[in-house]
Amino acid sequence: MGMISCPKCGSEIEEGASVCPNCGCPVPNKDITEGKSPSPVNQVNSTTSLKKIGNIGGIISGIISVSYAFVIKGMDVGSHEQYVTYGGDAYTGIQNASAQAANNIQDLAYIVRDGLFAFLLVFGIALICFFVTQMEDNKAPVTETVVPKTPAATSEDTSPVIKDN
Repeated sequence: MGMISCPKCGSEIEEGASVCPNCGCPVPNKDITEGKSPSPVNQVNSTTSLKKIGNIGGIISGIISVSYAFVIKGMDVGSHEQYVTYGGDAYTGIQNASAQAANNIQDLAYIVRDGLFAFLLVFGIALICFFVTQMEDNKAPVTETVVPKTPAATSEDTSPVIKDN
């Protein structure tokens, strides 16, 4: 490695050192002093790979959501008592009320099952669509070329030119 001089005391320092061994002054990094970022290629690659991993994770989450929607749709909500009107005494009145309550609970279970199915299905499809479009956006970055206008290049430019004296 080469030797550089300390900006404070002027003593010789090895190029990779972070502080001067003589005075303790921090030594600036060579890449930063030359206007270079430490490693932009690695930063771009790591950001791109993190985005790709996140997009793949989102797509997998959507697939899991859709598959659970169909699992829930296939579930049985249980058995229920057939609604049959029995006699007219107190005991059969209780039987009729419990049969009606069981039917109401089963109807509610169907509503909850179908609602959860619809929610998971729509949510899963939305996740898949969103993350697939994100992956497509990351594949083809849009680059824009800006051509500066010069007075000689544009003949229609009739804007007034203001000159300071």
